[in-house]
Amino acid sequence: LAAMSTDDLNTFTATQFQAMGTAQIASPGTEQIYQLASDHLQALSASQLVGLTTRQIAAMLSDDIASFSVDQLGSLSAAQNKAIETADIDNIAVGTLSGLNTLQMAALSNAQLAALNTDQLQAFGDSQIAGLTTAQLAAMSTDDLNTFTATQFQAMGTAQIANLTANQVANLVSDDLGALSATQFAAFRTAQIAALDSVDLAVLGGEQLAALSSTQLRAIETNDIAGIQLGALASLTSTQISVLSAAQLANLATDQWQSLSGDQLGGLSTVQLSGLSTDDLNTLTEAQFQALSTAQLVGLTTHQVSQLEGADLAALSASQVAAMRTAQIAALDSVDLGALTANQLGAMNSGQLRAINTADIDGLSVAALGGLSGGQIGQLSTTQLANLSTEQLQALSEGQLNGLSNTQLVSLATDDLNALTQTQFAQLTTAQVAALSVNQVANLESADLAALSESQVRAFTTAQIVALDSADMATLSGSQLSAMSSTQLRAIETTDIGGISFSALGSLTAAQVGSLTTAQIGAMATEQLMALSDVQLGGLSTLQIATLATDDLNALSDAQMQQLSATQIAALTTHQVANLEANDFALFSNTQLRALGTGDIVAMSASQFAVLNGDQVSALSTGQIRAIDSSDLAALSAGDLQEFSVTQVKAFSSSQINALGTEDWQAFSGTQIAALTTQQIRWMDTGDIASLTGDQIGSLTASQAAALTTAQIVALHDDQILSLSVNNIKAMSMAQATAFETADINLMNDAQKSALNALSPIVLDLDGNGVSTLSAAHGVQFDLAATGHTGQYGWVGGNDGLLVRDINQDGVINDGRELFGSVTRLDNGASAGNGYNALAQLDVNHDGKVNAADAAFGELKVWVDANHDGKTDIGELKGLVEMGITSLDLNYATSGRVDHGNAVAMVPGYETADGATHEMADVWFAQARSETPPPQIADLLADAPTDLAPHGHATAAPAGPAATLAHAAGAATAGRGHRADLFEEELLKHQPLF
Repeated sequence: LAAMSTDDLNTFTATQFQAMGTAQIASPGTEQIYQLASDHLQALSASQLVGLTTRQIAAMLSDDIASFSVDQLGSLSAAQNKAIETADIDNIAVGTLSGLNTLQMAALSNAQLAALNTDQLQAFGDSQIAGLTTAQLAAMSTDDLNTFTATQFQAMGTAQIANLTANQVANLVSDDLGALSATQFAAFRTAQIAALDSVDLAVLGGEQLAALSSTQLRAIETNDIAGIQLGALASLTSTQISVLSAAQLANLATDQWQSLSGDQLGGLSTVQLSGLSTDDLNTLTEAQFQALSTAQLVGLTTHQVSQLEGADLAALSASQVAAMRTAQIAALDSVDLGALTANQLGAMNSGQLRAINTADIDGLSVAALGGLSGGQIGQLSTTQLANLSTEQLQALSEGQLNGLSNTQLVSLATDDLNALTQTQFAQLTTAQVAALSVNQVANLESADLAALSESQVRAFTTAQIVALDSADMATLSGSQLSAMSSTQLRAIETTDIGGISFSALGSLTAAQVGSLTTAQIGAMATEQLMALSDVQLGGLSTLQIATLATDDLNALSDAQMQQLSATQIAALTTHQVANLEANDFALFSNTQLRALGTGDIVAMSASQFAVLNGDQVSALSTGQIRAIDSSDLAALSAGDLQEFSVTQVKAFSSSQINALGTEDWQAFSGTQIAALTTQQIRWMDTGDIASLTGDQIGSLTASQAAALTTAQIVALHDDQILSLSVNNIKAMSMAQATAFETADINLMNDAQKSALNALSPIVLDLDGNGVSTLSAAHGVQFDLAATGHTGQYGWVGGNDGLLVRDINQDGVINDGRELFGSVTRLDNGASAGNGYNALAQLDVNHDGKVNAADAAFGELKVWVDANHDGKTDIGELKGLVEMGITSLDLNYATSGRVDHGNAVAMVPGYETADGATHEMADVWFAQARSETPPPQIADLLADAPTDLAPHGHATAAPAGPAATLAHAAGAATAGRGHRADLFEEELLKHQPLF
């Protein structure tokens, strides 16, 4: 196509041109396009026209361009549109131009826009106008711009409006300017606003003017502001009025000023108002003055205020007057003050009132002065008060008199003060009374003093109270005296307190009596003290109580003594307590008794304790209980002792425990006994323990039973043994279990025996490594207690064996009676207590050995429980001869060794046929009980045995395990503690036992 001649190209029909693609359309050169027939161009579709290049567009003739349809022109791109030459653009039909969209409009060059004629410009629609850029509009000449219709101006956006040049705005025709909306007008820049002259401002409507911002308003030139119509000016808000400059305000015409509403006037700032001349200010009407806010009024200068017309000043409301500055008030002269009403004067604050010149204050009328409240009167300076005329002073009402300040009142001379009537004195406030000087009070007339109310008397300061003499005190009534505070009462001098009448003194409350100083109490006559009621006496403070002489205390009646509070009782000194009559203690309530300190308890005598009843005793605190001397405790009766609570019983000290006699102990109930601490149980001596009844023993708790010493256990008698519960026996340690005497064990029933923590049989070391045992946890079930019931006990371990005697010849070791131990039956039917007591009865020749020389030697066997099951299996019973054992030694040494929780207590030896000596021991097997606490090593075998001696013979009938061990340690008592200590020391190396 590009190579074809123009003639050949024009031979194509319109239909053929319509068949061409965009690439084909773009191929002809500018010359071909220039020569192309108009009908061919008109045949092109909108999509084909898009393919034309800008060079092709520029090559078209004016007629070609003019031949474009609306759709064709609207299909051109911005670049194509911009390629239309200015000489061609004015040929485009007005109707065709409507096809331009906003993008095409924005693409028009300034030259193209300038080439458009009036008809074309006025043909643009609203959207097309809105499509013009701010740069396009700003580049238009004022004539072209004014060609736009008012409707087209209304279609412009705020950005378009804002970018018009100041010159364009200044040359806008009135119709166009008046057609702008408030929003468009609000878009004007300050430079554009400044370009408007008074004629322009005169055409503005209220909505347009009201749309201006503060910055825009300030941009209105002062010389033009007078052009604003009154109707438009009325549209401005108070905020807008407030931004007008002083120069703009100064150029407002009189009718403009007077047209401002109250709200608009309210917008004027204090700076704006204070900048007005007095003439301008006085042009405001009285109604406008009343419309001024208090802040605006305060902003007026003193010169402006001093020049206000009388009518304007009179028009001010009370709230406006109340807002005036003190400097403004000071600017008012006596004539101005004389014109003030009661409402206006009453509206003034203290600062304003004090600002009134003293030389002018007498200008106030009596009627106006009556508008002042008492508080306002109290704000007048003493100089102003001094300048009030007699007529003004006499006109003061009761409320105004009460308003006099302390300073004002004190400034009055005594003659002036006494000139007041009794009625006026009674009308003085308490603060005013308190403000009176000491000299004024001292010179008050008796009638004036008597006229004072209780609240006024209560307002007296301590210095004023001191100023009253005894004669003044005598004139005080009971209600006046009782109205005084504790501080005031303490201010009464001791030389004057005697002047108080009995009736007045009787009006004092207990608290007031308690507030008197000890010196005042001492200065009171005996008759005055005796006149105090029980309630008043109860009000005495702890310090007052503590200073009373013992004679004074003992002079108190029973009723008075019972009125003393716990706090007062607690304040008594030990000397006072010690000197109280015994009968006083009998009168004390539980609360009073409980208030005594521990030092007081110590100070009490036995005779004082003797009068206490059981209820009082039960009220004593634990601290008081601990403070009772042992000798005083003995003064209590059995009935008193029975009233002690469990908490009190627990408070007994060791000395108190030791001071109690057997009768005292027997007076305690089972509950009280059960309340004793374990430490207190240990403090009891053996005689005290022995004095307890069976029921009392039966009330012991498991913890208490576990706390019994071995000596206490030895001291138990038959009834007590029988009263021990199974749980208590279970709680006992191994040392305690061994402390039971043989007779005690014989008294026990099967359940008690089974409960013993440990039982002993004799064990022989058969493998030469010492006696070995198994712990109770790994022991066996065996009837070691011979009660018919098995228990879990520690057992012989390793290859060692038990020394046994098959009494019933059934080939089985049935229970502990066929062993040599603590439950083995002696010939007399009693339990042996330990293995060596049991074995010793076979030593018929008393040589300290059991051997072939003794008849029963052949009956003895060794039970080697090889499988450690506690059962006698075949082959486990072996004769001594078979084992090569020739002699069993009864002479043992005490051992402190513990093996797996079992005590290897007594260790002698046995001989074999080869002459060798081997270990043999009386072993106390522990019984396994989860609820049983581990044995206390310090207690284990703490009491030495008494019935066996080392390297000797059994010298007496066995008494029990503890006695046996003691005897083995030596008959001398002096050696017991040392050996027990050695045993304890050794045991401590092997804790725990279980």
